[in-house]
Amino acid sequence: MADVRRLRVEEAEATTNLWAAYASELAEPRDGLSDESRSAIVEHLRANSTHPQATCLVAVEDGGIVGFATAATFTHPTLSGVLGEIEEIYVAPAHRRKGLGTALAEAILDWIDDQGGNVMKVRVGRGLGEPRAIAFWESMGFEADMVECSLYPAAARVR
Repeated sequence: MADVRRLRVEEAEATTNLWAAYASELAEPRDGLSDESRSAIVEHLRANSTHPQATCLVAVEDGGIVGFATAATFTHPTLSGVLGEIEEIYVAPAHRRKGLGTALAEAILDWIDDQGGNVMKVRVGRGLGEPRAIAFWESMGFEADMVECSLYPAAARVR
């Protein structure tokens, strides 16, 4: 079984390579990450390696990173409590069906608990893999209860 732990800053590049595989799996056409997106993700992951309100956990097997999960916690200025949001979770295809996704999800939920999270959310992207993703999160005790719509100004889109 893989070891699940917090990302080390020097592992940001390797994890970005895994993120690129994730993006290629989800995208149509499968053209990967632009240089600009790759650079932004490396910086995001480096920051997540030490930030007190954001994290990236990695699954390491035989010395290589084979999966990752990112999350952050937030507080609302007028509501009590801490919201934990799972942002990304991915396991390389050759390492699936071994419990690594579940191990990453449980570890990220534990991290949110440690941050005082009393509400936990995960967004599931529409398209490829959506039914499997919803089934996975429901198996973890989540309920599909919202639809979220997003607007990304063209200049700020990361591809």
